Amino acid sequence: MRSVRVLRGARSLPGRLFLRIGCGGIRQPPDRSVRERVVEDRTQWLGSLRRSAREAIERRQLRRNVDPEQLVLELEAALLAANGYFHLYRDTSYLERAREAVRRRLLQVATPKGQSLIAGDRGIKTDS
Repeated sequence: MRSVRVLRGARSLPGRLFLRIGCGGIRQPPDRSVRERVVEDRTQWLGSLRRSAREAIERRQLRRNVDPEQLVLELEAALLAANGYFHLYRDTSYLERAREAVRRRLLQVATPKGQSLIAGDRGIKTDS
């Protein structure tokens, strides 16, 4: 849930997503420490998302039957795609689309309590 709040007002996505976008092409870089840093960064980021999902389940903000691993994969996929297109086309609409994708996915798996947190006081409808 914290990630959703961070995404709301940001002009770019949180974390070191610029570094993450190149991860797919880093197979055997000349400097192995670059790859190791990317792996470490991604591991920390995904761990943070997993912890947030598990905490939200414990707090009854997400439904109990939510698979944190699957949710994290879906959220990360939206974020990585948006970041890649944003850097490629310099078009912030991809960031907005990712925010909407993340919001919709979280609303699908959220409890009423979680839906109210996602909507916040911005008047976002939770009946999506």
